[in-house]
Amino acid sequence: MSANTGGEPISHERRKVIHAAGPDSVTLGARLQGAQHFGLTVQNMDRAFEFYTEVLGGNEVMRDGDFHGAPIHNTLLTDQEIIARELKVDPRTIGVPDLKDGAQRLDVRFVQFDNFVIELLQYRGAEQPMGKGDSWAEPRDHMSPAYPRSMHICFYIRDDVNFAKFISDLEAECARRGMAQVKANRVITVETEEQRKAAPMSANVNKITQGKSNGWSLIYCKGPEGEQLEFVQALGPVKETFQQALAQRCQTQSADCPGAGYSRVPDNAFSVVAEVRAKPGKENELRAATLPLIELVRSDPKTIAYFLQEDREANGHFIFYEVFANETDFEAHNAKPYVQAWFTKLPELAEGGVHAMKMKILTPLQAPGDRSHKLS
Repeated sequence: MSANTGGEPISHERRKVIHAAGPDSVTLGARLQGAQHFGLTVQNMDRAFEFYTEVLGGNEVMRDGDFHGAPIHNTLLTDQEIIARELKVDPRTIGVPDLKDGAQRLDVRFVQFDNFVIELLQYRGAEQPMGKGDSWAEPRDHMSPAYPRSMHICFYIRDDVNFAKFISDLEAECARRGMAQVKANRVITVETEEQRKAAPMSANVNKITQGKSNGWSLIYCKGPEGEQLEFVQALGPVKETFQQALAQRCQTQSADCPGAGYSRVPDNAFSVVAEVRAKPGKENELRAATLPLIELVRSDPKTIAYFLQEDREANGHFIFYEVFANETDFEAHNAKPYVQAWFTKLPELAEGGVHAMKMKILTPLQAPGDRSHKLS
């Protein structure tokens, strides 16, 4: 099975084969590091930048611009030039700027969020200052998300945030800044802008409580440039579905999968620190019996993290560090046949069996004085 099919986890031996083949010989999916950014062409760079940094809290990565000349023109616009020639029309009449001769220029700014980057692009007249003024082309008149080729940017609201209030606060903040086009939809039927504004706060969010999307909350919203935005919150069953999918992908891709980091660990995750000591003279046997657990346990989609460690100064003293989304997943792990088989070997190989501490993972946002982290 290929490395990017999402099927059975790749064995250690298979990984060695892939690495030995070289980076240009593996499957196309195995050559990717995931998505890098979402690009948005804007009418007004300063206005869009203010929205994504000051309102939504992104951080500027870098800005560059005044791009023009044949190489950049051809890189971005060759297909549109060909279409214009086939239609026998001036490329400018179908929205193709003249970067080649420099009549128009391209400016870009990158904005970093927790797990993705937005690139803002503005095509402007050469006479306009860099990053200032309006776009060279007029914005599209119709922005229905139902049009083919339409795209949207989705922002993920924290689990502990009141979704409906977030939308109300977003609209109020944008109105204060003069961004009148930032408007969220409502889940109830409204026929005028006045009715939309007067709708109760509860109408700011569509909460799905059944089917595969159970736990999903969402609303569509227009951004300051008329771009299509979405805000979502994923709780309960649907959150677990996405976590398991990410875990499975990380186990079937390379070990440095970006998703295999802290973002996979849910709030209040269930962790275990356990130790086992070999009987004198049984150190090598216990190690040999325990090492196979590493790949077996990590192949379970519900395992978030699993490490086997040995004390450098006490041969045969092993420490396990394990992380699961919840205690149910941990107990399911313990019930696996390969784990049970390992337990049956301990009376012969280990002194006193396994000593385990069940832990709860804390986050930097734990409120002062909040003792909810204590085990019940």
